[in-house]
Amino acid sequence: MDNTFLYVSIMSSPTDILLTTVQSLMTLLGSITNGFVVVVNVHDWRLGRSLTSADYFTCSVAVSNLFLQLWSGFSGFYDLFKNSDVFCQSSFTLKMISTHCSFRVAALLCLFYCTRIVSSKNCLFRFYQRRVQSSFRKAILRAILSVFFIGFPLFGIKKEQLTPKSGNLLLNIGSVSFVNNTLIDTSFVLYRIFLLCFGYIYPLLISLVSAVCLLVSLMKHMNRMRDTMENKDGAFIAAHRRAGTTVMSMLLLILMYFVTSIISLILLYPHTDPRSVLCDFIAMLYAPALGIVLIRGNCKLRKMAAKIQREVERRMF
Repeated sequence: MDNTFLYVSIMSSPTDILLTTVQSLMTLLGSITNGFVVVVNVHDWRLGRSLTSADYFTCSVAVSNLFLQLWSGFSGFYDLFKNSDVFCQSSFTLKMISTHCSFRVAALLCLFYCTRIVSSKNCLFRFYQRRVQSSFRKAILRAILSVFFIGFPLFGIKKEQLTPKSGNLLLNIGSVSFVNNTLIDTSFVLYRIFLLCFGYIYPLLISLVSAVCLLVSLMKHMNRMRDTMENKDGAFIAAHRRAGTTVMSMLLLILMYFVTSIISLILLYPHTDPRSVLCDFIAMLYAPALGIVLIRGNCKLRKMAAKIQREVERRMF
């Protein structure tokens, strides 16, 4: 135990200590915000109250964020368990799967808000509208299962093999195993591209399209109200704005995490570089910030949070 503590103390730089401290605080905040979402919905379910489709989506995102923070926290022990390939590889894989799962379900939540608020006569839009609203449980289950199925090969691929350096196709032509190495490296490159498209770009595009549709619909509705001088749809406009704010916030968080994940994956900056530290800090903000967005965007969660806040203030003062 003493040797392990001495090893960690020697190997830990001030930057690592700072990141570990910040990550601990972000993990605590994320556990509170996302745990609050899960606890409130589980409490309603145990009391026999019916959960809406929005409750299922928000709860799924919160659970994904909790798992993401759990496996992200284990990344701080990579140096301690550097001789255990199973631990490091499993933690890295489960972190990637949790990230993709959070992105996919968050994108589905953006699409759900879009189909609930936006009205369109487009056949494709109406098809997705019926599909998302009628079979949302199946949509969530399919998203989670597809993420696990596609991310499962990561258990057999080391993190270093997913970086561009290991995927370099400029191999020594004089090598005897040139053909085999090329096929293996090519498969890593193709799988890396597929993970990038499936796990990051696809949810990002869904969130972006949903945000654009909500903003365009809101602008059209407000212009129509201005032209007709009607104010009877004030409640609808307020709901429209809340949905738009929620979707735009989730889009921004997904985009920020996407950029920082790519920078970390391709090793663009050294570990001690301030830009790398900034990227790590932004990535840590994703789960707790998304939990806050979920609470503020859901009427039931927002009212419950306000009720708890008033109760805490009453007991303190």
